[in-house]
Amino acid sequence: MRSGATWTVRYTTVVAVSPDTVEQQTPDEDDGAKIIEKFQAEGNTLNKPRTGRPPIFTDRERRIIVGNVKKNPKISAPKLTTDVKNNFAKSCNPETIRRVLRKARYHGRNMQRKPFFSKVNRKKRIDLAKENEKQDRNFSNSVTFSDESKFNIHGSDGHQKVWRKANAALETKNMRGNVKHGGGSIMVWGSMAVTGLKTPPQSPDLNPIKHLWDYLDRQIRKQEIKTKNDLKKALLEEWQKIPSSVTQNLVKSVPSRLRAVIKAKGYPTNY
Repeated sequence: MRSGATWTVRYTTVVAVSPDTVEQQTPDEDDGAKIIEKFQAEGNTLNKPRTGRPPIFTDRERRIIVGNVKKNPKISAPKLTTDVKNNFAKSCNPETIRRVLRKARYHGRNMQRKPFFSKVNRKKRIDLAKENEKQDRNFSNSVTFSDESKFNIHGSDGHQKVWRKANAALETKNMRGNVKHGGGSIMVWGSMAVTGLKTPPQSPDLNPIKHLWDYLDRQIRKQEIKTKNDLKKALLEEWQKIPSSVTQNLVKSVPSRLRAVIKAKGYPTNY
């Protein structure tokens, strides 16, 4: 064994700790020799796995569990627990199943609500998309997109979030008045572009004007609206003020929407 300084460098290299740490501690020479001997024999200084409770499932069984979810994403963890008991003769908690799935990057999430697509409507969507996918770039500018939407005086009928502290739910500023149907509403019909293109039923993802309603709602909420007349006035004003860049970007998205429908084989897309 060499002098203290040289030995310290050798010990630091093998154990992979900082030199400062080693200098503060005076290692036992026998311990250092054992570590070096282990490194020379095994090529590392890692501790061998300790004995413990083995995994409840084999790799094959885990693949089968994940495979069942791939085939049927709606299957529940309790149902998989029952299947495991019947097929593998193993009892486990549903949370064990969830851990297996999370490790495979499957997480429980709320299902998105989308229109139901019949086989007939799916075919109509695909036919329309294929027919117009390769149209001239200016084709989208010659299509009329129309739709209708309801606007409430007091905002959406749905849930509304608020930032608040714990136990502050009943503070006036954190509550929303329970006014049925928004306290009054107006139905608005709108369209953009010219001529016509008949989109298939249940195809909001092929109608870019749908996104225009969200934009319009955000704009009118900047005004103080107390009556239906206020609401109507705000809607007409903000509709006229919609920048052409907003509508142009929506119209430009049509080719991408058509390709998405083809790729999804007529099923709902992310639009």
